[in-house]
Amino acid sequence: AYREIYPPGSTFKVVTGATGVETGMVTPTEPVYDTITALDVPQTDRDLPNYDGLPCGGNLFEILAKSCNTSFAQMGLDLGPEAMIAGAEAFGFNDAPPFDLPAVDSRFPTDFTDNQPALAQASIGQNDVAATPLEMAMVAAAVANGGVAMAPRLVDEIRDGEGDLVERFDDTVWRQVI
Repeated sequence: AYREIYPPGSTFKVVTGATGVETGMVTPTEPVYDTITALDVPQTDRDLPNYDGLPCGGNLFEILAKSCNTSFAQMGLDLGPEAMIAGAEAFGFNDAPPFDLPAVDSRFPTDFTDNQPALAQASIGQNDVAATPLEMAMVAAAVANGGVAMAPRLVDEIRDGEGDLVERFDDTVWRQVI
């Protein structure tokens, strides 16, 4: 959960959506993304499809509920590489979390020079995006915690053989994400 990284796929769309809201470019009602089956991504002749080629679109809550590849890829393109990198890094990507055991960094690419297809794919958790399960659990927890990411803990307290409390570890804020 903390030492292996995997493509986060659609779970990363929470980061893209939060980044859109944080920048002010996305609200719960605007923009309304076109209902389409595939996105015509600039700089390539390959379209980016929705799951199973189904039509998808709408406002933030509608596209999140349906996990629209096309809408989140377009959102990432609209936000641009700087905002997407900053948004991912705010959630802890490209940095190991303060954990009791040695954890690996979850990765979000930082070089999108003239590569909009890579940015579109990264915005939906594909391409070179890689995350630990711990990282994605922390993303969900930060959103649920009002934008505050807490330092993960393996141990809450230590008790002696008699069951008496030896030490209790306090909750610690890691970062204000959104």
